[in-house]
Amino acid sequence: MIDHTHDARHRAWEESANDDSDFPLQNLPLCRFSRPGKPERTGVAIGDKIVDLSILVDLAMLRGAAG
Repeated sequence: MIDHTHDARHRAWEESANDDSDFPLQNLPLCRFSRPGKPERTGVAIGDKIVDLSILVDLAMLRGAAG
């Protein structure tokens, strides 16, 4: 273990990220995604879900984010 953030006991709120995932909570990939008819957005994959980072920026939920 490098530090406390790499502790395998830490669990994600998204259950699909906890069980045999290629990207566990300690290794979340950034991604670009889009929905039909919508522009591409930036997100973070967590299990089989994507968190839309643009929404978090708009809500000022990211440190240093400007909305």
